[in-house]
Amino acid sequence: MANFRGVIQGSRGSASRLGHSRLEGRVAGWDIGVGLCAYRDDNGNDRIGIHVDEGNGYNAGRSFSLGTVVPSDDGPVWIPSSAARAIVRSLDHAGVTEEDLNR
Repeated sequence: MANFRGVIQGSRGSASRLGHSRLEGRVAGWDIGVGLCAYRDDNGNDRIGIHVDEGNGYNAGRSFSLGTVVPSDDGPVWIPSSAARAIVRSLDHAGVTEEDLNR
């Protein structure tokens, strides 16, 4: 039995895939992309890593981790990477509010 299931919807319908120990996916435009990697850690716990990249365009190449989503008794929890924590700190320093982010 598969541990992971991925579903994607496009203009020609949906497709799904199963992964036993790992499942990876990516959605990207020309300038931005997001990747997910679902896997089991050494203790058998589910994890989903989140990565951001520069998309499929000419200058594509750089990527960084936003962190990992892990299960907890209270539901899924995002553990931000050091890069994501730096972004949050820079937004705080610039005075960006949650309201600004939700526009």
